[in-house]
Amino acid sequence: MSLKLGIPRLRLSALQSVQAARLPSLAHACVGLLCVLAHLLLSPVPPALCSYRAMTTLRNLNSPKATAMLALVLSRDSSSAILRHEIAFVLGQLRIPSASAGDAAVQGDAPAPAPEHDGAANAPPQYRETPEFLKEQLKVEHSEATAARATFAALAQCLENAREHPMARHEAALALGSLGASAGAAETRWEDGATSVQDTVIRLL
Repeated sequence: MSLKLGIPRLRLSALQSVQAARLPSLAHACVGLLCVLAHLLLSPVPPALCSYRAMTTLRNLNSPKATAMLALVLSRDSSSAILRHEIAFVLGQLRIPSASAGDAAVQGDAPAPAPEHDGAANAPPQYRETPEFLKEQLKVEHSEATAARATFAALAQCLENAREHPMARHEAALALGSLGASAGAAETRWEDGATSVQDTVIRLL
């Protein structure tokens, strides 16, 4: 699923007045919005409610790109074990459809570069300066398979990190178990190209 710029000049404040279920689908979401949401999650400044709204919005957008952003935040966040716990929980609600297995058969298939957009131009000032690692992530056009691999990598990193809070590690383990039971997990290849995601989850748990 590719992204198309279809929510021109959407302001972050709109998240506070629109129910998550009424948000536009990601088929019409702009890259800039995803950037603002991820940046908001990674910032230590916003209150917990604002971070939670950003997280659930990314979940409800329900696309490979949004899923990869959630995985990125889980792997990069250092502000709150509670936030990492919640992101792991959200990622555990996702599923790998069997239809995506064909995309994942070859690990060497690199995602195509995404077109550049300036969709965050109307974001609050503190979120207009995009961190370099987010800029790099925005250049990647994720398939369901590459988003699944990013999700499993982030959850595995959280689980295997001995310095991580037990609460977050426990939720990461639950999420891995849930995702490993998805229809496409047995067919989706892991990083070595030979092991399935399902086998990797069994090894980790």
